Amino acid sequence: EPSTMDREGQMSTTALAIQRATAAEFDVTLSDLRGSSRSRKFSAPRHMAMSLCKSLTGLSFAQIGGAFERDKTSVYQACLRFADRLTVDPDMAAARDRIIRRLS
Repeated sequence: EPSTMDREGQMSTTALAIQRATAAEFDVTLSDLRGSSRSRKFSAPRHMAMSLCKSLTGLSFAQIGGAFERDKTSVYQACLRFADRLTVDPDMAAARDRIIRRLS
């Protein structure tokens, strides 16, 4: 189920839906997204998914960390890194926009 209704009756996207959409966009598995590899093939999509979780859900850094088997500081750092990358990588911004459209 990609979205659920929140208390105000708005659609809220789940962390799992974001993980699935990001994995599909980058042709990686959910295990890859949650895994420990620091390879850019996996870390870039992981950072994007964490950042999308922060911007599209009401989840805390700690809750997002639980969904990715990371601590809250790792999620915070991933969000900062992803924001920096967006400023210099138009392909990453386009991929983010495709994922957001896929989730809506």
